[in-house]
Amino acid sequence: MALQAKARYPSLDLSRSVMVGDTRSDLLFAHKAGMAAIWIDHNTGAENAMPPFNYRCGSLFEAIQWWTNNSLADHEKG
Repeated sequence: MALQAKARYPSLDLSRSVMVGDTRSDLLFAHKAGMAAIWIDHNTGAENAMPPFNYRCGSLFEAIQWWTNNSLADHEKG
């Protein structure tokens, strides 16, 4: 989807976008698209199986709070 959006809107900068997700495939999607990733961890114990992410939280509300208070310019695992 992100790549389709990029093709349709060439000025879209995926590196300034963020994916919020709770599955490995969500985080892989973000990583492959060059997007920042926020992982909503439901305490599954799957941290070691997860691809890189920028922030880990327990809810969408917490993800939004963090995102609005922090810069995602650097895609470093947090």
